[in-house]
Amino acid sequence: MMDFTWFMVGILTAAAIVAIHLTIQRYTVRWQEMTGLIAGACLLLFSIPWAVASVLEGVPRAASMGILLFAIPGLVLLAFTSRSVVKSPIKAAELRKTPAPISPFPISQPKPSPSIQKAKWSRPVAYVAYTILALAFLAGLLTTKTDYTDELKASFPDAEVTPLASNPPVFKLEFPEGGTKYATSGDGHGYGGPLVIAVLVNEDGTIEKLGLLSNQETPSYRKKVADAEFADQFLGRKATENFIVGQDIDAVSGATVSCVAGADAIREGAHRIATNQLGMSLSWTGQPWAFDLKNLLIVVLFGLAFWSWLFKNKWRRYLFFGASLAIIGFYANACISIASLGAIPLGYFPPLRANPVWWILTIGTLITIIVLAKNIWCYKLCPFYAMQFFLNKVSGTRIKLPPYISAYAPRIASFLLWLSLLTIFLTRNPALGSFEPFSMAFSLNGEGVQWFLLPASIIGAFFIPTFWCRYFCPLGHGLNKILSLRKKVLNKRPRTQEG
Repeated sequence: MMDFTWFMVGILTAAAIVAIHLTIQRYTVRWQEMTGLIAGACLLLFSIPWAVASVLEGVPRAASMGILLFAIPGLVLLAFTSRSVVKSPIKAAELRKTPAPISPFPISQPKPSPSIQKAKWSRPVAYVAYTILALAFLAGLLTTKTDYTDELKASFPDAEVTPLASNPPVFKLEFPEGGTKYATSGDGHGYGGPLVIAVLVNEDGTIEKLGLLSNQETPSYRKKVADAEFADQFLGRKATENFIVGQDIDAVSGATVSCVAGADAIREGAHRIATNQLGMSLSWTGQPWAFDLKNLLIVVLFGLAFWSWLFKNKWRRYLFFGASLAIIGFYANACISIASLGAIPLGYFPPLRANPVWWILTIGTLITIIVLAKNIWCYKLCPFYAMQFFLNKVSGTRIKLPPYISAYAPRIASFLLWLSLLTIFLTRNPALGSFEPFSMAFSLNGEGVQWFLLPASIIGAFFIPTFWCRYFCPLGHGLNKILSLRKKVLNKRPRTQEG
């Protein structure tokens, strides 16, 4: 594979040399522009073997990072340099050779753009797709296991297990070597969904062991918490402690919501045993409100998104998109995804006290669509939209795809939306249906295919405006579906006659 890669790199290198030579022959190229052309081409060519070698070695993250660190700067450098070269004067010899441009079509008879009509089978296919989603929702609801009694018993095969309560399960464990312990489970709610943690408490009231029984949290956040060994902070501590993240428990940077959910689950289980089985008294306070400067800035941006005056001027619009990119994207890393939308029919609502950002962006966006018929997330607040917008402005390239591709593009997004919801409903795990590169673009935490989607969407946006939003985004397509449904419902309502 590497031999073929180097062969292709050789061909591309020769093509780049020829292109630069032709550019020099036609335009008056200064040494600064020549340096930019050569450096941009070298960065692009270098990213190819880097990415292929990383994938062959089983490190897709390194491949994605190589594309982001080398290919994207190479494209930006080539774009700026090419725009500067095109503005340079054409050499006299080449100017004489250049024929006058001839329009391929008569001005009076422009070529009509082909229109694609809906196929007759599109409506039946839509009904079948909705039916499958409904069946998937019911199947996930009926097959999801919510009783963790067997898992708790299996964790301690040598102990004599005596059930003390059933909902939630509490067990008394007596070991052959002596000693009595108590086990139960606690619930918490992370950014992607709920999680259940088993808690084992000794007779003296100290936490001995923790176990993850169920987890619908976003995989990237879950991995970050696990790598930081977050749960080790609870072992050996009294079951009556507060376990407040930010006070007596340290959070993992970039995964605070997941840490709060884990602490909530452990606190619930430990306190249940401490009060019911050990007769201890509690004097603890709950998790405080997590409303800080980050949340305040997001609320301000959400309110400003309704101010049309900001978007009537180009530079004011650029300033707002830049603020969205900096605050919602890099500072808060609070992008909503299809997982945020799919969690709502499953009844997964994170506590407002612990995760106000989710309520501001997700529920606020839905209320805006239903009440005001405006999708302000996709076209104003989404930092990934802003990133694509600025990338295309930097390149200055607007490739227009054939009309039939643009006409069929919504069907691609519809299928991806349907596939994501199908996965979410069947597994009742919103994180498994989310594949968008949103959070990865700002935190560089991703899973599997996201490492390839991020550079592909960024490079696509470099040439096609809002490339990801137009052709692949399931969240944006889902929000627009809700908006379209809202308009259809209102249009079908009978209008009262005015006297």
